[in-house]
Amino acid sequence: MIRSMTPSSFILNYITPVSIFNRLSQSCESITLHHKRPEFYILLLATVLIGCASSKSVFSVPQKMTGVIMVVGNEPLTRIAIRNEGGAVYLINGDQEIREKLLSHQGRIAMISYNTMVHTPRGIEIGVVGVEFLSK
Repeated sequence: MIRSMTPSSFILNYITPVSIFNRLSQSCESITLHHKRPEFYILLLATVLIGCASSKSVFSVPQKMTGVIMVVGNEPLTRIAIRNEGGAVYLINGDQEIREKLLSHQGRIAMISYNTMVHTPRGIEIGVVGVEFLSK
């Protein structure tokens, strides 16, 4: 009987740190580089993964962005966002007062000040610290 496996069960059952270490040590025997120790490659891989995982930008001086305030998503999971002149949409995080102010002024052009930018699976989220409306 052949057992069907989902990709996640394959990863959990067959790809373990020990199997990765063994494969690295086998492949290191055939490499003619001066670093034949698998610990070097594990350290290199960990450094690359950690470097790629940090996708949060914190600005010491608040950045400014101008665009149209809008609401994106479907109820009950709607989010307040801003669409800049280039067409890029950024999800807005901020305190309750800023979110309520932006929500009541949908469709207006605003200049926002933000101090953080985080890449998430939902999109790019910015931490808004100030808002100024440019049109009525």
